[in-house]
Amino acid sequence: MSEVNKPTQAQVKRAIADYVNASGGKATVINVAGIPIKGNIKKLRKNKDMSGMGDVLICWRSKYLEVELKKPKQKLDPDQEERKIEVERAGGEYWCVDGFDDFLNRMIDSGRIRE
Repeated sequence: MSEVNKPTQAQVKRAIADYVNASGGKATVINVAGIPIKGNIKKLRKNKDMSGMGDVLICWRSKYLEVELKKPKQKLDPDQEERKIEVERAGGEYWCVDGFDDFLNRMIDSGRIRE
């Protein structure tokens, strides 16, 4: 796919959430970038409670899943690695995907959906 036609990260996150919501699950796209300081969106402060949280929160057939969207070969940062450990320790799942197709393939591979 050419760079011109490549969807933005925001579009991919929305596509994941829309797919889950249309398929009987519940998904929410969240803003983890930070909280505006005094209303200035160019100055953000970290929200410690959301540090490392995935971009899309999903409840699918009684299972909790966080999905973090990254560019191909990009790794989770330390806060995300810690969050992944915490979510998995609590019985949920934390996936790092590089696009909608990667997400859909993970859903198929996990047995959550059938092709």
